[in-house]
Amino acid sequence: MSCLKKPGAGISTVNLYYFGFDSKPYEGVSYYRLKQTDYDGKYEYSDVESVNFEYTTSNVDTKYKIHPNPAINHEFALSYESSSIGQMELKLFNSVGQLVYQTDWVSEKGMNQREFSFPELSEGLYMIELKNANDEYQTYKIQF
Repeated sequence: MSCLKKPGAGISTVNLYYFGFDSKPYEGVSYYRLKQTDYDGKYEYSDVESVNFEYTTSNVDTKYKIHPNPAINHEFALSYESSSIGQMELKLFNSVGQLVYQTDWVSEKGMNQREFSFPELSEGLYMIELKNANDEYQTYKIQF
């Protein structure tokens, strides 16, 4: 059993999203829960969530390349090949899980490329979540 710790963002009146990655998941079903600790040391646990992980070849329709990574001048390109026309979505989360950017567009069949620029963002590690027309998700790390 391992434990991933992340600092909280403090007091907030908006929803904050946190994420973590199990870099060595067990094959089959694993169970996860969050422990949220207050400044005074009091804590509570979230509901338990189960994840079924199978080592198989990817069934994901779309293959992505994010380049350059680390981003240069807070800019990067997303290149991908899609087997169909459909709605794409990109979400960008900061290191504490806050959604800092979201966009969607219609993808063409074949090779595609989109460029993104975020001069206002602080330097650090971010997560990109991509969703294709088949509601298949992939996540990537990017350094600004």
